Amino acid sequence: SEQAGLNAGRQLRNLARTQLEDDPRAKTDAHRLAATLRKRSPRPASERFFGRHAPEWDQLRARWFGETFHLEGLLTLLDPRWTVADVGAGTGAMLPLLAPHVRRVIAVEPSPTMLKAARGRVRNLRLDNIDIRRGDAETLPIESASVDVALLALVLAYTADPPVALKEVRRILKPGGIALIIDLQAHPAETFRDKLHHRWMGFSREQLSVCLR
Repeated sequence: SEQAGLNAGRQLRNLARTQLEDDPRAKTDAHRLAATLRKRSPRPASERFFGRHAPEWDQLRARWFGETFHLEGLLTLLDPRWTVADVGAGTGAMLPLLAPHVRRVIAVEPSPTMLKAARGRVRNLRLDNIDIRRGDAETLPIESASVDVALLALVLAYTADPPVALKEVRRILKPGGIALIIDLQAHPAETFRDKLHHRWMGFSREQLSVCLR
């Protein structure tokens, strides 16, 4: 009957599918067929869009999503159990970025004016896991082996004694902790000394490595 023929056909197709699932030649043919079909299909709208806007894509992306969205996204790589020391925290610009991603942030800053601004920022944003302390990088008011990450963002160039400051960083870090240093490489540009009052003309990777040993 017609129904019997349909059932037999269905069973034959299921049997063939079962036999071909583990056949490497069948898998290769399937991949080749998919690739051929992709080549024949029209380019997707997204590909055409990027083709037109590649030269100004960076500016376009920043206009729509901001200048720092990717940096904020990378912060999710932080461990929520960590304690981070923001050494030379200044006005606390990094605190709103760090606070949501870690257990605790200890912000250390020597300038009373900067500290006042940082405390105001923390209070206004209700960042309740921030501990703000007054202190110098060379004598950090932080317990030994108590932080997972020590962040020094454009700080070393202002310190009186960078090797001592980095020795302090080593002291406060837990075993296996991370020292994240964002600063200028060694350079001859006097404008940083004249305009920004840098004490030091940058640092080489070798200098920093020696001091952190």
